[in-house]
Amino acid sequence: MARAFMLVAMVGLLWSPAAADKELNLFDWMGLAPIVVDVEVIDPGGKNAELAVLSVLRGDLNAGQDILLTIRRTNRTRSLYADQLELEEGRRYLMLLRPAAKPGKKPTFDLVRGVDGARLVPSEGGNVLVDAATILAEIQDAKNESVTWTRMREHLEERNPELVRTALQHHIKFRRGGADVIGTIRPLLDHPRPDLRTDCATLLAQLLERHAPDQVPDLGVLLGELSGKARRDPAVEVRVAATRAIDRIDREGTTAILQEIAQEDPDQMVRFTAEQILYERRLDAAAEDDSTPANGDGPAGERRP
Repeated sequence: MARAFMLVAMVGLLWSPAAADKELNLFDWMGLAPIVVDVEVIDPGGKNAELAVLSVLRGDLNAGQDILLTIRRTNRTRSLYADQLELEEGRRYLMLLRPAAKPGKKPTFDLVRGVDGARLVPSEGGNVLVDAATILAEIQDAKNESVTWTRMREHLEERNPELVRTALQHHIKFRRGGADVIGTIRPLLDHPRPDLRTDCATLLAQLLERHAPDQVPDLGVLLGELSGKARRDPAVEVRVAATRAIDRIDREGTTAILQEIAQEDPDQMVRFTAEQILYERRLDAAAEDDSTPANGDGPAGERRP
């Protein structure tokens, strides 16, 4: 009981709102918006910001059109814990819009999702973000679940990292994917982006839980790859996700790997994850022993081997 209390206490200490508030992928972020545009800031403004529409991903606007954004109202109505949105002149943003309740002299819009309804397009590689958003908007606008999942499966092998991230998280969110997906995503364990490595390990954990060992190709090799990530990846979140995936492999040697991680990882969160898994395994083993009668007979009168 004391050990269980200690684990719960550690969860409370290690959890933080920042850790829970993970940025939505593009597909989920855009889902609520009737208008999605790629814009450049002409004038950050006071009451309203003036924007030039570069391209329209969704909605009844035209490229080259100038519009107004109710920036002051957006900031005034933001959550107590949200940062104020400060647009930069000459910078490019993806924005989620809806027509403003009080239109101005030019077409005027509010941000869907408030201050979270604008995402800065980076100066380098910005087209990667906009291209991904354009493709995902097309998928959403098709309003066809079969099309959505066909495309999400295809995007697991995309070169565009934003499409890969969205596809991984969509599979995780809805617990989708057959055993063939395991072989498809394994190379992503070595992706340069730690968020993609993390999502890959998280999806692998789900797939390993849903599929029998004989359905998983090269299970021993996969265990070795996950063990390497759990022990040596430079990103803490990757080591945590890989440790959880190892727990889903019912194979000799996994307990020893988890014990090593629990004792030797330099980060408290990784050690705690491994220790929690080991604790749950001990509880499961104790429960299994308690369910077996002392004479060795099983629940249905069958003798344990």
